[in-house]
Amino acid sequence: QQLGKKNKDSTKIAIVKLIEQRKPNIVCFQEFPKARKNFHDELRLNMPSYGQGANLIFTNLKVVKQGIVINKEDNKFGVYVDALFQKDTIRVFSVQPLSYSVSNELERYDKDQTVNRKRFIFSIAAKLNSGFTRRVRETETLSKIIANSPYPVVVCGDFNDPPASFTYRQI
Repeated sequence: QQLGKKNKDSTKIAIVKLIEQRKPNIVCFQEFPKARKNFHDELRLNMPSYGQGANLIFTNLKVVKQGIVINKEDNKFGVYVDALFQKDTIRVFSVQPLSYSVSNELERYDKDQTVNRKRFIFSIAAKLNSGFTRRVRETETLSKIIANSPYPVVVCGDFNDPPASFTYRQI
């Protein structure tokens, strides 16, 4: 469930309860609310976290290596850990490829019907084109990292894409 603007506290409580009930070895977050500096402590997860910014991995497994997933434009869009699980090492990713960034445009258009429709459509098309291009590069980068992993891989992510998309098919 997304931690949106509404019901942040009830969502946080629900997440904590679910984690307390299930007692997972690994929990991955994308869009972690870095603006709320104390949110990490508020979650009360009894496991260390790995990663930076919006992508985090919490785990009680022994981590032997951690890293970031970065594309050619030096945009970080994920993190990973190599963790000991039973008698094996696994690589766990928490990723969020670039958003298409059209939500604000759509919201503005809904609120202001005086917006020039032609400009609006071209603006959305330009953002989608840019987003698709960058998303393909990020997908290719992540695919190569996964293929080159010396360990079995688990990928967790917020892909902002439908299941029939290029990103889903590749990953």
